[in-house]
Amino acid sequence: MNTSLILDYISAHGYIAAFTAFLFELLALPLPGETIMTYMGYLVYQGKLSWIMSVLSVSLGALTGITLAYYIGRTVGSPLVFKYGHYVWLDQDTYNKVARWLDLHGNKIIVVAYFVPGLRHVSGYMCGILNLPFAVFASNAGTGAILYALVFVSLGRYLGPDWEKILSMLKTHVEMTASVLMLLILGYLALKNKKKPAPNEITALKNRLEGEPVKEYEQNIHEGRNN
Repeated sequence: MNTSLILDYISAHGYIAAFTAFLFELLALPLPGETIMTYMGYLVYQGKLSWIMSVLSVSLGALTGITLAYYIGRTVGSPLVFKYGHYVWLDQDTYNKVARWLDLHGNKIIVVAYFVPGLRHVSGYMCGILNLPFAVFASNAGTGAILYALVFVSLGRYLGPDWEKILSMLKTHVEMTASVLMLLILGYLALKNKKKPAPNEITALKNRLEGEPVKEYEQNIHEGRNN
């Protein structure tokens, strides 16, 4: 996709163009999101756009796109996973385990996922496929969208005329930092899960996903403790 044409479109149509671009980017259209936002920051530097409106248009577009992806994954994705998931090592048992993990901790990754190309394009679909509660998804997706817009629009505003020269270098550092942060979060959550027993809501989620009756599950736990 021609980046120059996209930037010309942003320059000509401003906030509406930005909203539309990020809506489609979070639906997995391969658009240069970081470049668009940094360029918008440069237009803010020139006084052609408002910083607040630029951040709002980008974050609202991204949030709308990832929410649509979530609903697509939730309404269409699950049947496809159950039918074809075993071809990519995503069988019913794996699905249940990932769903529990995502419901308990994985939602925090959504915030960081915006900064990792590829991951941000599929995170909405996966959250929908794995039935992450919408309130949990929306709060984390909204936070991530605002941070994503703030970082790159502010970067373009700060860099001014040098935005294009420095962007590629800074973009690499931001992506690497986000990836490392994500690994640290995953490592921390894995250790935390090992050390801490599951609370009551985890038990309820486990029963719902695996189809085990609540009373039978509690009886098994009780018997295990007596032994």
